Amino acid sequence: GDEDLENKAERISRNIDVLVHEGDRLTRLINDFLDLSRIEAGRMQWRDRQIRVDAFIKNAERAVRGLYADKPEVRLVINVDENLPPVVADPDRMEQVVINLLDNAAKFTARGSVTVTAKSVEDGQVRIAVADTGEGIPAKDLHDVFDKFHQAGRMEKGEKHKGAGLGLAICREIVEHYGGSINVASQSGRGTTFSFDVPAQACRIDAARKRSLYAAVLDEAVRNQMDKPLVLAADDDPAVTSLFIQVLEAEGFRVVAAHDGESVLDAAQKLKPDLITLDLAMPGMDGARALDILRSDPDLRATPVLVVTGVMDHDADKADAVLTKPVDQTTLIKAVNSLLRDRADTGPVIALKSENAAAAAALADYADNIEVLKRDAFLRRLENGFKGLALVPAHETGELDIEALSRMGARLLILPGTGA
Repeated sequence: GDEDLENKAERISRNIDVLVHEGDRLTRLINDFLDLSRIEAGRMQWRDRQIRVDAFIKNAERAVRGLYADKPEVRLVINVDENLPPVVADPDRMEQVVINLLDNAAKFTARGSVTVTAKSVEDGQVRIAVADTGEGIPAKDLHDVFDKFHQAGRMEKGEKHKGAGLGLAICREIVEHYGGSINVASQSGRGTTFSFDVPAQACRIDAARKRSLYAAVLDEAVRNQMDKPLVLAADDDPAVTSLFIQVLEAEGFRVVAAHDGESVLDAAQKLKPDLITLDLAMPGMDGARALDILRSDPDLRATPVLVVTGVMDHDADKADAVLTKPVDQTTLIKAVNSLLRDRADTGPVIALKSENAAAAAALADYADNIEVLKRDAFLRRLENGFKGLALVPAHETGELDIEALSRMGARLLILPGTGA
């Protein structure tokens, strides 16, 4: 009821929102740099397989759904021809191209529509186009629009940059990697159309084959490199899943991405992953609901779930561990290895002692080299610069300044489901 305090709290909340937004934007920028440098250096890992065009377009549409929900005067329309032949490509990279084009269209379209079309064209190609009714691109910029760091018409209008100018460059690199081409047509003030062609697999598939194709793709992923643990990474932000794929594949894991609760459950039921990383805030069925269903499924309830979230929430209580965004690579790897009981690379681990039986059991089973400390000793170790992994039972967080502890240098991992 204190108006002054309420105003201060509101300002703090807005500032935190800005920090989270800018942190996410920086993550996407870094990932764009990494993707582009890996492609240009020939070090990108391409996980090609037979995929349906409508499937990766649908996944891309889900990923940008929130962006278009914030622009009610812009309709997002999807028109995909039936019976399109499949293409052989990395599904995450194909989604990345469509997401970049949809994101670009949303930035420069204030009202009207953005329309995605997909159809077969000559020479066994599938053509995908994203057309908007936005401000268009000046004719003098069309030739350079796919160049790195190019900002078509932005600076001469005195407007703030709406990106780093890497998205379209990445689109071109991906499309050309698969022997396709990407083009742009635009009229200033009347809209823009980006289109790209990718070679279709030289076969026709009937309706029954189309229905079973997704299952076949998943089966192929399971058969591939069976000796490596499989991680299902779920986040509606493709930049986050791209980062997780890069980090975890470099550590020897297989990684499959999902972008909403429904696709998490579908992939989990078919793939039976060894671990799931899960964002709680996703469009459609969110991560919290997906987690409830996972825990009620007899075949999946024992699958370790690592929640990676921007805001701590009681919905994460059923997870095995929680990390807060932004998460650094070392912490992610440590958490995944620990949850998979890969003790070899766990490193030093300390834990806050708890009198709660469930918490004590969870801590005792977490790692071989764990050191359980009482509160004063635990805090002293952190204050003295402990650099390992620090475990805190969820019910103890109310008595600690988690934000202050996280700044001390240790990697904090909160173990939910260990309350009184």
